[in-house]
Amino acid sequence: MSHSSPLEVVQAQLDAYNAKDIEALLATYSPNAAQYATGGELLAQGHEQMRPRFLARFAEPNFTPGCCLVRWQATWSLTLS
Repeated sequence: MSHSSPLEVVQAQLDAYNAKDIEALLATYSPNAAQYATGGELLAQGHEQMRPRFLARFAEPNFTPGCCLVRWQATWSLTLS
């Protein structure tokens, strides 16, 4: 997946997340991407470890598309290399 700006990447992530489209969501991440807790603890490394974390989120009974924008702005960062 190719995006020309960080904003396009984040929008693609939000769109995929809100649609519960796991394949589209993972496609926005490098295959070896890592997720960390706020305190620095490694939560997941790579798509295979990230997949069940996102799927669990999608399955939460109070999952509401569009609800996570503020949380993502507050806790996610994007590093381009």
